[in-house]
Amino acid sequence: EVNYFVFTGEISNVGYHQKKQIRILFKNGKVSDISRAPDQLNLRALSKPVTKYYICYPKEKH
Repeated sequence: EVNYFVFTGEISNVGYHQKKQIRILFKNGKVSDISRAPDQLNLRALSKPVTKYYICYPKEKH
């Protein structure tokens, strides 16, 4: 029965997909893909999946 109340899992996410571009609107009105921005982030790191693990259990009453 404890498996009903306590369980674990994992979830994954990728911050940037090349096929789903992130576009930035600059103050001058120009729109550009984030990969072409002058101060671009490390897109290689954002393109890798990030997996988080979790455990769920009932909260104690005080």
